[in-house]
Amino acid sequence: IGVAAPLLKRELGLTATEFGVAVSAFFWVYGPIQLVVGWLCDRFSVYRLLAWGVAMWAAATLLSGFVGGFPCLPVLRLMLGNGESIAFPASSKIIAEQVPPEGRGMANAAVSMGIALGPAVGTLAGGLILASYGWRPVFVVFGLLTLIWLLPWQKVTQGLASASAAERPRVPIGLLIRRWPLWSMSIAHFASNYGFYFVLRWLPVYLVDQRGVTITQMTLLATLAFAAQGVAAFALGAISDRWTRSGKSEDFIRRWMMIAAQFLQAAAILGIFYADSIP
Repeated sequence: IGVAAPLLKRELGLTATEFGVAVSAFFWVYGPIQLVVGWLCDRFSVYRLLAWGVAMWAAATLLSGFVGGFPCLPVLRLMLGNGESIAFPASSKIIAEQVPPEGRGMANAAVSMGIALGPAVGTLAGGLILASYGWRPVFVVFGLLTLIWLLPWQKVTQGLASASAAERPRVPIGLLIRRWPLWSMSIAHFASNYGFYFVLRWLPVYLVDQRGVTITQMTLLATLAFAAQGVAAFALGAISDRWTRSGKSEDFIRRWMMIAAQFLQAAAILGIFYADSIP
């Protein structure tokens, strides 16, 4: 929706406030439902849950290509948030089950690279589709591609199942919420997601509407941000795993990597506002 925003807003006659409501509707359900989804991942097959979630967000993306006005857009964004809420709880659960501690840096780096390179490819391809065919085909194409992903996923995960809840020691929720590392990681995710979604949702429309860049220039700039994120995720995952294998504190290295990244991200967001040229 970020890439399509300049043309979508114009064709549907959306005000900046209406577009903001449509974008934020995703998070109205995406945030709160994480707790429910996490509970489900601990009790049922995480592989099936992920497939259902992906199917839902693919359908929401596909149908967004056919909206005729404002009322339908927030509804589909709610549907998208509901489907996409499975992504992080499911990937974290699968990594915890399948990957030993000394390899989890690279496992999470692979997920982070996907999160970055998906939008990088999507922004580049979506921008090209947008410039040539308009905004509606962008949603239709990526909705269909996401549905196709379900076929290899079903094949690869056939026969896999999460261990039943009865086989694992139960951890009381009260014990979890008293742990400071849980809260500190939540705060760190809040800060990093603010910057990530700024780039994903708002940067494209800001560049076109406020800075006067072309659709092609906007596409290349947004793609560059995601490509840089993908490279950094791979490099930092490898560094953190090497540090952990050497016997150093896993907490220390990962914590300070996140702190440094937050400062860099904040400086970059401010820099976008003050930048006086495309380079």
